[in-house]
Amino acid sequence: MENLTFHVDIIFLEGLKVMPQSSVPAFIFLLLSYIFIMVSNIGLVVLIVWHRSLHQPMYLLFCNMSINDVFGATNRYIHYIDCVVQAFCSHFHAGTCHTVLMIMAFDRYVAICSPLRYATIMTNKMVAKLSV
Repeated sequence: MENLTFHVDIIFLEGLKVMPQSSVPAFIFLLLSYIFIMVSNIGLVVLIVWHRSLHQPMYLLFCNMSINDVFGATNRYIHYIDCVVQAFCSHFHAGTCHTVLMIMAFDRYVAICSPLRYATIMTNKMVAKLSV
């Protein structure tokens, strides 16, 4: 007798519990929210890139944060390896966002505690070093 076991690691993800009659309004609300967030983030990046006067450390960090927010969704059934990859990407994204927030906090710390040396300490080169 042969072993005909077929073993596939598939994970079932629980989603938002929405009643059938309210699924269309919920979809429209979430879609409009998503579109607003994407347009806002992309608009902020374009605005910062477009105007040379905004090429300062704090605005470059805002641009970095907006780019991180653009990246960042899932099917109902997912294979185990896909779930692991998605978990890695989600944790990497969260770590990147926290790093940008820490650099922003350092920027504000330097601006408050050493206002006369701020321009020499927080240059675009320093922000690039801290970001990488």
